Amino acid sequence: MARQDFVEIPITGYFHRGNFQEVVIPAGGKYFVNARRLVGFSDGIKIHTHIKFHPIFWCLREHFFTVIHGPGTALLYGKSRFEWRDDSTFETERIMAFDTSRRLTTTTPQPEQIISMLRNVFSSTVYWKFVDDGKSLVEAHHENPQGEALNFKEILLHILAFLKF
Repeated sequence: MARQDFVEIPITGYFHRGNFQEVVIPAGGKYFVNARRLVGFSDGIKIHTHIKFHPIFWCLREHFFTVIHGPGTALLYGKSRFEWRDDSTFETERIMAFDTSRRLTTTTPQPEQIISMLRNVFSSTVYWKFVDDGKSLVEAHHENPQGEALNFKEILLHILAFLKF
């Protein structure tokens, strides 16, 4: 018998376009989850913060990691669709979740073209590089949602890219 007294609640997010993704964490499993994208989680989930003490993580302002212990499910929200990828290097902002047994380090872009090298001087782009095999949940695209204003640095980078010195 269906209930007749329900109320429909629309779920929206910060971005004009967005997607939700669940991450199922097995019993005893520990996953890093991007806390900025965490919407909710089920009973049984325990959360703590892991702090990376290596100086490079502190210099690049990426030193607090939200770790979720299973069993349970975490719900994430992002700008674009999600996908599990086995690539080794990702922009920090694109990474949504990965098993904490994976080892990672930080790196910067290593371009071969002079214009790209020049852009990197003005860029604060940081990549996480996994040094072992495994999959990471990432956003498929890293782009500004429609209507969001670009900051001065992004405008300058777009102009430099357009001019292609």
